[in-house]
Amino acid sequence: MKGYYFTDIAYGFNFTDFNDTLCFLMEEYTEEPHRDPLPIQRFLFVYLDEPIESRFYCPTAIDFHYSSLAFGGMQNDQEFVVVDTVGNTFSYNKETDDFDFSFDANIPGAEVSRTIRKLKEISGSVYAVGGAFRIYKRENNALLEFSEGIGLAPDILSGDNVINSRLFDIDGFSETDMYAVGSVGSVFHFSGKKWELKAFPTNMDLLTVTCAGEGKVYISDQKGGLWVGRGDNWTKIIEESGTNFLDSVWFDGRLWCSHFGVMEVLEEGKFVSADELKVRPMPQEMLNACGRIRLSFDRKKMLICSDKAAALYDGSTWSLLVDSSNFEQKKYGKERVI
Repeated sequence: MKGYYFTDIAYGFNFTDFNDTLCFLMEEYTEEPHRDPLPIQRFLFVYLDEPIESRFYCPTAIDFHYSSLAFGGMQNDQEFVVVDTVGNTFSYNKETDDFDFSFDANIPGAEVSRTIRKLKEISGSVYAVGGAFRIYKRENNALLEFSEGIGLAPDILSGDNVINSRLFDIDGFSETDMYAVGSVGSVFHFSGKKWELKAFPTNMDLLTVTCAGEGKVYISDQKGGLWVGRGDNWTKIIEESGTNFLDSVWFDGRLWCSHFGVMEVLEEGKFVSADELKVRPMPQEMLNACGRIRLSFDRKKMLICSDKAAALYDGSTWSLLVDSSNFEQKKYGKERVI
């Protein structure tokens, strides 16, 4: 981790040997302006059940732009997938690790390019959302268009108004019941055949969506407000928390929403800081790890990380995995040794 910080995480499971594997997406500290050259990225794999001498694997990538990470796959096709904003891809399992730079960023008939903003595992498959209201599914070792039903508006085709056509998150109860959210109050629902734009009572950007275990859909907006509902029926239950959440998940019977340095949990109809919960509060020493959230494949463990720390929660016990603020951090600037 020396000279690097965390940007994303994933929790994997090997169905062959029944071992848990964590992956941390890391980016080098750099003082170069305008990210030129691009910071080096590392993918740190941690095999939790392996002895210390074989527990870690850490390949390196260059020329990746603001990447996202997810774990997907059923018993015979498991993989970690890293995709950057322009579609460059790294995939890994214990048998192989591959780079793929063949993603076509051009949208036929449009003046804008495809961009990837976030990856999410839903029912074993990896989905990606991004600009121009595009959705993709990881199949046959590639990201394939999965935007049936979502057209391209004339101003998107001309290259205008791109900022108002972004998708920020996706989630689902199953692969035939999914929601994607994005710019200007856009909510799309997939019912198994195509996506449909749903009525939603705000034009604020919508940043996270969670299809919860109790059958409701929770959506957070750009001011930290929280909406709950399904289909065309939505109610705002929290007006404003002031946090632009990065991730939200349903775990331990509760909704968790996070940003770097912040973890809010829905308790008794309001957001409560995770360390101040009435029921099973988070130990304060874990607050330094708040930032991104991912669940294990069986939804029984929650992995969180900030830029410098990571922790694991199984519903009863918190474990601090690493806190690099205790290390000596050095910024390497122009040094780019692989």
